Amino acid sequence: MNSETKTGTHYSAGEFEAYFLGVMTEAAASLLQAVDPTLQPAAVPSGKIVVDSAGVVGFVGADIRGLFSFAMARTSADSSPWELHEDRLGELANQLAGRVKNLLGRVGVVYEVAPPVTLRGRQVSIVSGERLMRLLFNGPSVTYSVQVALEVLRPVELAPVDDEQLPASEGDLILF
Repeated sequence: MNSETKTGTHYSAGEFEAYFLGVMTEAAASLLQAVDPTLQPAAVPSGKIVVDSAGVVGFVGADIRGLFSFAMARTSADSSPWELHEDRLGELANQLAGRVKNLLGRVGVVYEVAPPVTLRGRQVSIVSGERLMRLLFNGPSVTYSVQVALEVLRPVELAPVDDEQLPASEGDLILF
């Protein structure tokens, strides 16, 4: 994990939000590069981001709770059926929640993930108070908006976790 970690100390809500954003940025960038190498990070405009559809996954733990949103606005160059995008968005939100969960689990932050929900409509926007963190990725036929609404419930202590206590890494095969 590239995000700088102060282990053994308690993070205030603001400090942990900054740390979380770094982890989320790393996870989202690697996920989207695997999906479409032409996608590039873009500046996030001020104000709300309006999209055509979104996949949403909630999460809750002892120290944090919130939701991940993976949303998309298509350009006229994209003529693929909506159903393909809806399934993809729910799965991308789920994968992002899992990647962030694995990265945070290495420093003792644990949360549970709800099943993904997909939203579609005209001018869909994710609104969740002041604590909405956003990333934007542009490609030739699509723009992805990655958002997380994070609520830090109490100061968060980051502590390294022994390798034996870590969950399986992404892509590992576990035989029972």
